[in-house]
Amino acid sequence: MAPLSKVGGLADVVGSLPAAQRELGVDARVITPSWPDVSGRLRQLAAKFKAGPLPVCVPLQWRAWCGSVSETEIGGVPVYLLEHPGLFDKREIYPAVLDGDSARPFAFLSLAALEPAFPDGWKPDIIHVHDWSTCLAPAALKWHRYYGLLPEKPFTVLTIHNIAYQGSLPLSVLDEWGMAEAAFSMDAMEFYGWMNLLKGGIASADALTTVSHNYAKEILTPQFGEGLDGVLGYRRERLDGIVNGIDTVYWDPRTDPLVPANFGPGDMKGKNICRRALFEECGWVSDDRPLLVSIGRLVGQKGMDILLEAVGPLVSAGARLVVIGTGEPEMEKAFAALGKKRQSEVFFRAAFDERLAHLAYAGGDIFLMPSLFEPCGLSQMISMRYGTVPVVRGVGGLADTVSDADAEPHGTGFMFDEYTWEAIVGAVNRALEHFRSPRRWSILRKRCMEKDFSWSRSARDYISLYDSLAQRGSSTKREGSA
Repeated sequence: MAPLSKVGGLADVVGSLPAAQRELGVDARVITPSWPDVSGRLRQLAAKFKAGPLPVCVPLQWRAWCGSVSETEIGGVPVYLLEHPGLFDKREIYPAVLDGDSARPFAFLSLAALEPAFPDGWKPDIIHVHDWSTCLAPAALKWHRYYGLLPEKPFTVLTIHNIAYQGSLPLSVLDEWGMAEAAFSMDAMEFYGWMNLLKGGIASADALTTVSHNYAKEILTPQFGEGLDGVLGYRRERLDGIVNGIDTVYWDPRTDPLVPANFGPGDMKGKNICRRALFEECGWVSDDRPLLVSIGRLVGQKGMDILLEAVGPLVSAGARLVVIGTGEPEMEKAFAALGKKRQSEVFFRAAFDERLAHLAYAGGDIFLMPSLFEPCGLSQMISMRYGTVPVVRGVGGLADTVSDADAEPHGTGFMFDEYTWEAIVGAVNRALEHFRSPRRWSILRKRCMEKDFSWSRSARDYISLYDSLAQRGSSTKREGSA
């Protein structure tokens, strides 16, 4: 949960969605582990504990594992910090190797969310879990020897942020975690002789969502379903796509403290200042050449392999390229070599640099996101908010959030279909035709900046889903609201 702990865009969702839901009257709260450095971030945020710690115990490996839960508040959202000595305090959030031992913190979190141990006695009507790491919660309510027998159960919603990450473990771990015999079946958590946590969540949750409308359709196909298209197809009536939002307060060019000048749709002078500052950061003399930027993980999913192949033709077309990110070592080496070979045209920074990322969003002309697949994507929305026009591959959430300016009268970017470097170059060349016309480019940038990517839109869709669950499950009045 950003800003307490972060690995990827899921943290931004958990850090923003509950706050937007609370503004709309939903009593949304978060339970999250006290990972390393969380206590330090709490001090930076001047957050104080309001209640607790209270003990919480869950059955794992034929004994009770006991920790504690304390309540604080982050950005107006009640947050329950789950602590356990040895499980959360000395570990990476996502382990390099997943086994029964390294997955135990996620099992503890998932089962602790089902315990009535919240400091103020509050109980949720709906438990909303995210990705494989918390899928044991809905699965336990259906198949656990203890939790499956609870007389009153909360509804469960599972959001799939990236179906490629599934949480596969030896099947024997199911018994260690107290799961009943029914969980071992092909219709439950078994997957080709292994236990698959994401499959268990898909098969057991009351409702399923993913992070864009298009990705919800894609994961029903063998091409994008990563082997789970069958179980998703069986439950397709419970599957919906809800596009993520972004934190429009944090990502606001009109007030952003990390850029050298602020600007907005009605006054773009500050963007020109940011553009010159980005040139200087790269060691270049500012000129009229288009400035392409790419910010994110250097992995195959993000299309970095075909972007590497496209660099030569893009530079030949008169563009300069800024790449910021870390990822696969070979990819980092390749971009670093390009940066040395083409110092006057390619700039590469292999680091997560918040200040530089903001400057690149604000100072760039065109944002590149040539993803192989993209469940939702946040970077293209952020770039549009800063008037940096996106060039994206038309997959997943990219197709939901960007429309082609050559195909639609109110387009906001440029799209391509084929996963090739030639397709990237073709789309960028179309963007450059607009860039060379100041009036067309100004209108296009303004359209980008005026798009609504706030979380309030997504929060309303989730609230509608919650309401439908309550109506489907019971006509009697239930206590609580989230």
